[in-house]
Amino acid sequence: MELGLQGAQARIPHPQLSATIRAPSLVLRKVRMLVRLICWRTLRPTVRLSSGIVVTLKSDSDWEIANEIFLQRDYDEAIDEALLRPESVEPVRVLDLGANVGFFSLRCIERYVNAQPQARLELTLVEGSPSLFADLKERLSGFRSADGISLIARQGLVGRRNGKGMIYSSLFHSCTNAVVREGGKTSGNIFLGRHAEDSEYLDLDELVPTEGIIDLIKCDIEGSELEFLENYVSLLRRTRLLAIEFHPDHCSAGACHELLDEYGFIKVRTIKNHPTHSLELYANRTGSLHQSEA
Repeated sequence: MELGLQGAQARIPHPQLSATIRAPSLVLRKVRMLVRLICWRTLRPTVRLSSGIVVTLKSDSDWEIANEIFLQRDYDEAIDEALLRPESVEPVRVLDLGANVGFFSLRCIERYVNAQPQARLELTLVEGSPSLFADLKERLSGFRSADGISLIARQGLVGRRNGKGMIYSSLFHSCTNAVVREGGKTSGNIFLGRHAEDSEYLDLDELVPTEGIIDLIKCDIEGSELEFLENYVSLLRRTRLLAIEFHPDHCSAGACHELLDEYGFIKVRTIKNHPTHSLELYANRTGSLHQSEA
Protein backbone atom coordinates (compact mmCIF):
# COMPACT_ATOMS: atom_id res chain seq x y z
CA MET A 1 0.00 0.00 0.00
CA GLU A 2 1.86 3.08 -1.23
CA LEU A 3 0.90 6.64 -0.38
CA GLY A 4 2.04 9.37 -2.78
CA LEU A 5 3.35 12.80 -1.77
CA GLN A 6 2.15 15.59 -4.03
CA GLY A 7 4.00 18.76 -3.05
CA ALA A 8 4.48 20.55 0.25
CA GLN A 9 0.77 20.76 0.99
CA ALA A 10 0.25 17.00 0.84
CA ARG A 11 -0.66 15.05 3.92
CA ILE A 12 -0.06 11.41 4.62
CA PRO A 13 -3.60 10.00 4.82
CA HIS A 14 -4.39 8.76 8.29
CA PRO A 15 -5.94 5.29 7.98
CA GLN A 16 -9.36 5.01 9.61
CA LEU A 17 -8.35 2.19 11.85
CA SER A 18 -11.04 0.82 14.19
CA ALA A 19 -12.69 4.25 14.26
CA THR A 20 -15.95 2.80 15.55
CA ILE A 21 -14.42 1.55 18.79
CA ARG A 22 -15.58 4.09 21.36
CA ALA A 23 -15.52 3.51 25.12
CA PRO A 24 -14.43 5.40 28.22
CA SER A 25 -13.09 2.21 29.72
CA LEU A 26 -9.30 2.09 30.02
CA VAL A 27 -9.33 -1.58 29.00
CA LEU A 28 -11.30 -0.89 25.83
CA ARG A 29 -9.07 2.08 24.99
CA LYS A 30 -6.06 -0.22 25.22
CA VAL A 31 -7.81 -2.77 23.04
CA ARG A 32 -8.51 -0.03 20.50
CA MET A 33 -4.83 0.95 20.51
CA LEU A 34 -3.82 -2.66 19.94
CA VAL A 35 -6.28 -3.07 17.06
CA ARG A 36 -4.92 0.11 15.46
CA LEU A 37 -1.37 -1.18 15.81
CA ILE A 38 -2.30 -4.53 14.26
CA CYS A 39 -3.92 -2.70 11.34
CA TRP A 40 -0.81 -0.58 10.81
CA ARG A 41 1.43 -3.64 10.90
CA THR A 42 -0.89 -5.51 8.50
CA LEU A 43 -1.40 -2.70 5.99
CA ARG A 44 2.18 -1.36 6.25
CA PRO A 45 1.51 1.73 4.07
CA THR A 46 4.57 3.23 2.41
CA VAL A 47 5.63 6.65 1.20
CA ARG A 48 7.98 6.89 -1.79
CA LEU A 49 10.16 10.00 -1.53
CA SER A 50 11.41 11.96 -4.54
CA SER A 51 14.84 10.34 -4.20
CA GLY A 52 13.30 6.88 -4.51
CA ILE A 53 13.66 6.07 -0.81
CA VAL A 54 10.63 4.17 0.50
CA VAL A 55 9.44 4.87 4.05
CA THR A 56 7.24 2.29 5.76
CA LEU A 57 4.70 3.41 8.37
CA LYS A 58 4.02 0.91 11.15
CA SER A 59 2.23 2.92 13.86
CA ASP A 60 0.55 6.17 14.83
CA SER A 61 3.97 7.32 16.02
CA ASP A 62 5.46 6.74 12.56
CA TRP A 63 2.60 8.70 10.99
CA GLU A 64 3.13 11.69 13.30
CA ILE A 65 6.90 11.80 12.86
CA ALA A 66 6.74 11.28 9.08
CA ASN A 67 4.44 14.28 8.73
CA GLU A 68 6.80 16.46 10.78
CA ILE A 69 9.93 15.46 8.90
CA PHE A 70 8.86 14.75 5.33
CA LEU A 71 5.88 17.05 4.85
CA GLN A 72 6.15 19.86 7.37
CA ARG A 73 9.91 19.71 6.72
CA ASP A 74 10.87 20.79 10.22
CA TYR A 75 14.56 20.01 9.74
CA ASP A 76 15.11 20.82 6.06
CA GLU A 77 16.71 24.21 6.63
CA ALA A 78 19.27 22.75 9.01
CA ILE A 79 19.97 19.72 6.80
CA ASP A 80 20.42 21.79 3.64
CA GLU A 81 22.72 24.25 5.42
CA ALA A 82 24.79 21.35 6.75
CA LEU A 83 25.17 20.00 3.20
CA LEU A 84 26.12 23.43 1.83
CA ARG A 85 29.89 23.16 1.99
CA PRO A 86 31.20 23.74 -1.55
CA GLU A 87 34.59 24.90 -0.25
CA SER A 88 35.37 21.62 1.52
CA VAL A 89 35.71 17.96 0.63
CA GLU A 90 35.72 16.95 4.29
CA PRO A 91 32.80 14.63 5.14
CA VAL A 92 29.52 16.23 6.17
CA ARG A 93 29.05 14.89 9.70
CA VAL A 94 25.54 14.65 11.15
CA LEU A 95 24.73 13.36 14.64
CA ASP A 96 21.14 12.14 15.19
CA LEU A 97 20.44 11.95 18.93
CA GLY A 98 17.09 10.38 19.74
CA ALA A 99 16.93 8.74 16.34
CA ASN A 100 13.66 6.88 16.99
CA VAL A 101 13.19 4.70 13.85
CA GLY A 102 15.46 6.83 11.68
CA PHE A 103 13.14 9.13 9.72
CA PHE A 104 15.36 12.19 10.30
CA SER A 105 18.38 10.31 8.96
CA LEU A 106 16.37 9.09 5.99
CA ARG A 107 15.53 12.74 5.29
CA CYS A 108 19.24 13.58 5.46
CA ILE A 109 19.95 10.81 2.97
CA GLU A 110 17.20 12.02 0.65
CA ARG A 111 18.44 15.64 0.71
CA TYR A 112 21.99 14.44 0.18
CA VAL A 113 21.03 12.30 -2.82
CA ASN A 114 19.10 15.20 -4.38
CA ALA A 115 21.83 17.78 -3.70
CA GLN A 116 24.69 15.54 -4.92
CA PRO A 117 27.44 17.35 -2.97
CA GLN A 118 31.07 16.49 -3.48
CA ALA A 119 31.67 15.58 0.16
CA ARG A 120 30.64 12.29 1.73
CA LEU A 121 27.82 12.11 4.26
CA GLU A 122 28.65 10.59 7.65
CA LEU A 123 25.56 9.85 9.75
CA THR A 124 25.79 8.74 13.38
CA LEU A 125 22.50 7.69 14.98
CA VAL A 126 21.86 7.07 18.67
CA GLU A 127 18.60 5.70 20.09
CA GLY A 128 18.05 4.97 23.77
CA SER A 129 15.17 2.47 23.55
CA PRO A 130 16.37 -1.10 22.84
CA SER A 131 13.07 -2.05 21.16
CA LEU A 132 13.05 1.02 18.92
CA PHE A 133 16.70 0.48 18.07
CA ALA A 134 15.96 -2.99 16.71
CA ASP A 135 13.38 -1.45 14.38
CA LEU A 136 15.80 1.34 13.45
CA LYS A 137 18.50 -1.11 12.37
CA GLU A 138 16.03 -3.01 10.21
CA ARG A 139 14.80 0.12 8.43
CA LEU A 140 18.25 1.55 7.71
CA SER A 141 20.04 -1.67 6.83
CA GLY A 142 19.73 -1.03 3.09
CA PHE A 143 21.58 2.29 3.25
CA ARG A 144 24.79 1.23 4.92
CA SER A 145 26.68 0.70 1.67
CA ALA A 146 25.09 3.50 -0.35
CA ASP A 147 27.48 5.55 -2.48
CA GLY A 148 28.91 8.49 -0.59
CA ILE A 149 27.07 7.62 2.64
CA SER A 150 28.53 6.24 5.85
CA LEU A 151 26.04 5.24 8.54
CA ILE A 152 26.71 4.18 12.13
CA ALA A 153 23.88 3.34 14.54
CA ARG A 154 24.29 2.72 18.27
CA GLN A 155 21.85 1.91 21.06
CA GLY A 156 22.24 3.86 24.29
CA LEU A 157 21.10 6.81 26.38
CA VAL A 158 22.40 10.34 25.78
CA GLY A 159 23.15 12.82 28.54
CA ARG A 160 25.54 11.39 31.09
CA ARG A 161 28.84 9.95 29.94
CA ASN A 162 28.39 6.58 31.64
CA GLY A 163 26.13 4.56 33.88
CA LYS A 164 22.78 2.88 33.50
CA GLY A 165 19.21 4.07 33.40
CA MET A 166 15.72 3.18 32.25
CA ILE A 167 13.80 4.68 29.35
CA TYR A 168 10.05 4.77 28.86
CA SER A 169 9.01 3.03 25.66
CA SER A 170 5.74 2.72 23.77
CA LEU A 171 4.59 0.90 20.65
CA PHE A 172 1.73 3.34 20.26
CA HIS A 173 2.88 6.95 20.64
CA SER A 174 5.78 9.22 19.76
CA CYS A 175 7.33 11.63 22.27
CA THR A 176 7.29 9.06 25.08
CA ASN A 177 10.91 7.90 25.08
CA ALA A 178 12.03 9.84 28.15
CA VAL A 179 14.56 8.67 30.72
CA VAL A 180 12.88 7.56 33.94
CA ARG A 181 13.52 10.15 36.64
CA GLU A 182 14.38 9.24 40.22
CA GLY A 183 11.31 7.77 41.88
CA GLY A 184 9.46 7.39 38.59
CA LYS A 185 7.09 4.45 38.26
CA THR A 186 8.01 1.72 35.80
CA SER A 187 6.36 -1.41 34.44
CA GLY A 188 7.12 -4.28 32.13
CA ASN A 189 3.60 -4.10 30.68
CA ILE A 190 3.76 -2.60 27.15
CA PHE A 191 0.16 -1.37 27.48
CA LEU A 192 1.00 0.99 30.33
CA GLY A 193 2.40 4.49 29.96
CA ARG A 194 5.08 3.61 32.50
CA HIS A 195 6.49 0.73 30.45
CA ALA A 196 10.28 1.09 30.67
CA GLU A 197 13.41 -0.66 29.43
CA ASP A 198 16.91 -0.91 30.88
CA SER A 199 19.57 0.94 28.92
CA GLU A 200 23.15 2.20 29.31
CA TYR A 201 24.55 5.66 28.63
CA LEU A 202 26.90 6.12 25.69
CA ASP A 203 29.98 8.34 25.75
CA LEU A 204 29.56 10.30 22.53
CA ASP A 205 33.22 11.32 22.51
CA GLU A 206 34.07 7.64 22.00
CA LEU A 207 31.57 7.37 19.17
CA VAL A 208 32.25 10.42 16.98
CA PRO A 209 35.63 11.71 15.74
CA THR A 210 37.44 13.73 18.40
CA GLU A 211 38.67 16.21 15.80
CA GLY A 212 36.98 18.01 12.95
CA ILE A 213 33.70 19.83 12.56
CA ILE A 214 30.30 18.36 13.34
CA ASP A 215 28.04 19.97 10.75
CA LEU A 216 24.70 19.24 12.40
CA ILE A 217 23.40 17.76 15.63
CA LYS A 218 19.71 16.93 15.84
CA CYS A 219 18.85 16.48 19.52
CA ASP A 220 15.45 15.06 20.50
CA ILE A 221 16.09 13.24 23.77
CA GLU A 222 12.87 14.02 25.63
CA GLY A 223 14.07 16.00 28.63
CA SER A 224 17.74 14.97 28.88
CA GLU A 225 18.97 17.94 26.84
CA LEU A 226 20.42 19.85 29.82
CA GLU A 227 22.57 16.87 30.83
CA PHE A 228 23.75 16.59 27.23
CA LEU A 229 24.69 20.26 27.04
CA GLU A 230 26.49 20.12 30.39
CA ASN A 231 28.55 17.04 29.57
CA TYR A 232 29.64 17.62 25.97
CA VAL A 233 31.22 21.06 25.88
CA SER A 234 34.03 20.25 23.43
CA LEU A 235 31.67 18.41 21.07
CA LEU A 236 29.26 21.35 20.98
CA ARG A 237 31.97 23.98 20.52
CA ARG A 238 32.95 22.35 17.22
CA THR A 239 29.37 21.95 16.00
CA ARG A 240 28.09 24.26 13.25
CA LEU A 241 24.35 23.73 13.62
CA LEU A 242 22.11 22.41 16.37
CA ALA A 243 18.40 21.56 16.02
CA ILE A 244 17.24 20.81 19.54
CA GLU A 245 13.94 20.10 21.29
CA PHE A 246 13.47 21.56 24.77
CA HIS A 247 11.08 19.98 27.27
CA PRO A 248 10.51 22.50 30.08
CA ASP A 249 8.55 20.02 32.20
CA HIS A 250 11.69 17.87 32.50
CA CYS A 251 14.60 20.33 32.48
CA SER A 252 15.32 24.05 32.59
CA ALA A 253 15.11 25.60 29.12
CA GLY A 254 16.64 28.78 30.56
CA ALA A 255 19.72 26.91 31.75
CA CYS A 256 20.02 25.29 28.32
CA HIS A 257 19.87 28.68 26.60
CA GLU A 258 22.61 30.06 28.87
CA LEU A 259 24.91 27.15 28.06
CA LEU A 260 24.32 27.49 24.33
CA ASP A 261 25.22 31.17 24.50
CA GLU A 262 28.37 30.29 26.45
CA TYR A 263 29.35 27.72 23.81
CA GLY A 264 29.03 30.27 21.01
CA PHE A 265 25.58 29.53 19.57
CA ILE A 266 23.07 32.06 18.35
CA LYS A 267 19.40 31.29 17.94
CA VAL A 268 18.32 31.22 14.30
CA ARG A 269 14.63 30.68 14.96
CA THR A 270 12.01 28.71 16.82
CA ILE A 271 10.73 26.07 14.40
CA LYS A 272 7.85 24.92 16.61
CA ASN A 273 6.55 26.02 19.98
CA HIS A 274 4.11 23.89 21.97
CA PRO A 275 3.18 23.95 25.67
CA THR A 276 5.13 20.74 26.32
CA HIS A 277 8.11 21.28 24.03
CA SER A 278 9.76 23.56 21.49
CA LEU A 279 12.03 22.85 18.53
CA GLU A 280 14.73 25.48 18.03
CA LEU A 281 17.54 25.95 15.52
CA TYR A 282 20.92 27.32 16.57
CA ALA A 283 24.05 28.18 14.63
CA ASN A 284 27.60 28.51 15.85
CA ARG A 285 28.79 32.11 15.60
CA THR A 286 31.50 30.93 13.22
CA GLY A 287 28.92 29.13 11.05
CA SER A 288 27.27 30.30 7.85
CA LEU A 289 23.65 30.89 8.90
CA HIS A 290 23.17 34.64 9.06
CA GLN A 291 19.49 35.16 9.88
CA SER A 292 18.84 35.08 13.59
CA GLU A 293 16.11 36.02 16.00
CA ALA A 294 16.49 39.19 18.00
